[in-house]
Amino acid sequence: MSQLTYWQYAVLALSTFTAATLFSGCTGGRKTVDPYRSGTTVAGSSQQAGTADAQAAYTRDAVLPAVDKINERIASYESRQQTWQGLSSRIFFLHLSPEQEEQVFGCQQQVTNMLAQYKLVHGQLLASRSVQASRQLLSQTLPEVQRKDISYIEDGCPRLLTSLNVSCGAVPGEVQSFASAFNAALAAGNYADVINAYESLSLAPGQQPEFDLSYGYGLALLKSRREQEARRVFTELFYQTGELDPARQAKLVQLLADLNLGLGDYASARSRYEELIRLNSLSGVQDNRPAQQLAVLSAANVKPEEVRLYASLLLGLLSYNPSRDGFTIVQQAQGFQLRYPGSTLTGNVQELARRATEEAEQWFAGLLSEADRLNSEQKTQEALSLLEQVPVNILPLDKQAILKLKKGSLTAAGAVSRISLPETVITEEVTGTENLDGTIKTVESGSDTFVPVTELQQTWDRGMAAIQAKKYDESIAIFTGLLNTSFGARAGEQIAEASRLAAADSRKEAAELFVRSNRATDPAARKQLLLSSRVLLEDILRKYPQSGLDDKVRRNMDRIDRELAGIDQSIMIPE
Repeated sequence: MSQLTYWQYAVLALSTFTAATLFSGCTGGRKTVDPYRSGTTVAGSSQQAGTADAQAAYTRDAVLPAVDKINERIASYESRQQTWQGLSSRIFFLHLSPEQEEQVFGCQQQVTNMLAQYKLVHGQLLASRSVQASRQLLSQTLPEVQRKDISYIEDGCPRLLTSLNVSCGAVPGEVQSFASAFNAALAAGNYADVINAYESLSLAPGQQPEFDLSYGYGLALLKSRREQEARRVFTELFYQTGELDPARQAKLVQLLADLNLGLGDYASARSRYEELIRLNSLSGVQDNRPAQQLAVLSAANVKPEEVRLYASLLLGLLSYNPSRDGFTIVQQAQGFQLRYPGSTLTGNVQELARRATEEAEQWFAGLLSEADRLNSEQKTQEALSLLEQVPVNILPLDKQAILKLKKGSLTAAGAVSRISLPETVITEEVTGTENLDGTIKTVESGSDTFVPVTELQQTWDRGMAAIQAKKYDESIAIFTGLLNTSFGARAGEQIAEASRLAAADSRKEAAELFVRSNRATDPAARKQLLLSSRVLLEDILRKYPQSGLDDKVRRNMDRIDRELAGIDQSIMIPE
C-alpha cells in the first residue's frame, strides 16, 4: 500500500490541533485519560532481524516517533469519545431529527472503533521483537488506520459537533435551550429522561448546577418513588439557599418539610416547618399550613397510627405520577376518612384529598382530550392505544365506565360523539334516577355520565366472591373501585372486613413461623424464621391499614425483635 500523502498528514495534524482546542476541558470534571503510553522503550531483541544496533537504530528512528504520533491520536480520540458519550446521554433534549440522531450514534461508533484500532497498533508496535514486523505495521497497518482517521474527519462528524454547539464553552443560548428542554420534559412527566440528562451534565471542577435544574432533578426522583434520594438532593439545596430569593427558599423548605413528614422523620419535619414560619414572617406571607402541620406532628405521640397514615397519604401526593397512580391517592384519602370519621386530622386530609382529586381529574380530562385530538387527526388506533395503556385498577368505577364508553366511541365506525367532562371537580354524591326502560342508573351531579346499577351490582358480587375465595387483595382492589359510587359506604365496610381477614391469615402464618423458630436448634435457621415472620407482620401494617390489628401486630414485632437481639448476643458471646 502507498504511504499517506503530505496533505493527508497535514489534515491529521490539523485535526489533532482542533481536537485539543475543542475538547480540552470538555469532560466536565471527569478524570481525563493521560496520553496512552505503556512505556518509553520497545521490549524484545533485535537478533531475529539483524544486529542489536540495527534494531535499536530502527526503533529510535522509526518506531518511537510513530508511537508518539499514535499517542497523540489516542489522546484525541479518548477526548472525542467522552464528548460523544455526553452528547448521546442528553440527545433527547437536543430535539434532533431522526437522521441527526442516527448520525450522532454513527459518529460515536466510529470514534470507539478508531480508538480501539490505534490502541491495537500501539500495543503491537511496543510488543514487536523484529524489524520486519515493525516495518509491516508502519507500512501497512498504520496507514490503513490513518486513512480511516481521515475518513472520520472528512465524513463530517467534527462539523456535526460544531453545528450542535457541544464544543467547549457552551454559549448562553445552548444553556437556555437545555434548560427549556429539561423543564419541558419534567412538565411532561418524562422523569427518566430528566434524571439521565441531569446526571450526565458536564461541569467544570467545583461548578454547581443551577438551582432550578437541581430542584427539577429532585422532583423527578421524587415522582419516580426514589424519595430518599430526592430528600438528599433537597437537603443539599437547603444548605445552599443563602443567596436565594425568599420565595424560592420558602418553596424549597415547604417541600423538604412535607417530604420529611411523609418519610416519618418527624424531628426534621418540625425543624423545617419552624424555619418556614420564620421565612414567612420575614417576607410578610400569611400561610397557616406550616402551623397546621406542626399540630399534626404534635399528635404523633397520642395518635401514632393516624399520623402515620396521614404521612403516607402526604408522601403519596408528593410522589404522585398520574399515569402510574391515577385516582389511587384520592381513594386512599377516602379510606382514611372512612376509618377515622371523627379524626382531628380530617381537615388536613380533606385538603390533601382536594389536591389529589384536582390533579387526578386534570390528568383524566387531558387523557380523553388527547384521545379526541388523535382521533380528529385520523389516528384512531393511536388514540385507542393511549387509552389501553391506562391500568384499570387506578380508576374508580365511574371513570372506568367513561373510559369504556370512550373506547367504544373510537372503535365504532363513523362515531363522532365525544364524552364531555364537567369543568369543575365533582364533589357531590351519586344519586339514583329511573331510565325510560325502568332500570335504575346512577348519575353524578353536573355530569351526563352514568354508571348502571346493574354494573355496580356485578362488580359488588365479584368483590364478595373474591372474599369467599379468600382472595382478599383482589376483593380490596374491587371494592376500592366502588368507593366513589352509591355503593361507597358498603364498599368501605367490605374493605375493612377483607383487610381484617387478610391480616388475620398473615398473622397466623407469622405465628407459625415464630413457633418453628423456637423449635429450631441452629441459630442461623432460627434467625431466618424470625425474620420471615417479621416481614409478614410488616406487610400487614403496609397492606392492610384498615384491619384493626395494628396494635397486636406491633406487639408481635416487638417480641420478635427481642428474640432476634437475644440470638445476636448469643452469637457474639463465645461459649
